[in-house]
Amino acid sequence: MRLLSDGRIAVMDNYFNKTRENIMNGSSGAFLFLARPRRQYQAKGPIEYLTSGPVYEELKAAVDPKYPRLGVAVLTVEELYSGAERLA
Repeated sequence: MRLLSDGRIAVMDNYFNKTRENIMNGSSGAFLFLARPRRQYQAKGPIEYLTSGPVYEELKAAVDPKYPRLGVAVLTVEELYSGAERLA
């Protein structure tokens, strides 16, 4: 997972299967992650799937080639939560 310079969040697709299908059908997305010190965050918004371009190439280079590296899911954050508290 990588935070891009424009604030979007990208994650490499190694084994998405059903998730990839949902993205391709126009679903919005959410990422849930933990930060130190044990703080939970959830980012929500539209999600796109990339199989080429600079973002894809950047993440592909960062992931071990033993994984498929099929594409990159990129979430544009429209809502951000910490627990039930909306941050943005």
